[in-house]
Amino acid sequence: MELKPWDKLLEVLPPLSEKEFNELKASIEKHGIKYPIKVLPDGRIIDGYHRWKIAGDKTPYEIV
Repeated sequence: MELKPWDKLLEVLPPLSEKEFNELKASIEKHGIKYPIKVLPDGRIIDGYHRWKIAGDKTPYEIV
């Protein structure tokens, strides 16, 4: 399945600051991703966009 950001989510999701992004990235590199992202059956991401942006296709996901 091809995962992709959901346009509507990106309209309301506040961007991470550079510091927040770097902290999340460091956490993922050290501990991995603890919670799968949530996606719709067509692959649109509804939760976990920033984790997916950092880890890409290695991100575990759950279809809801």
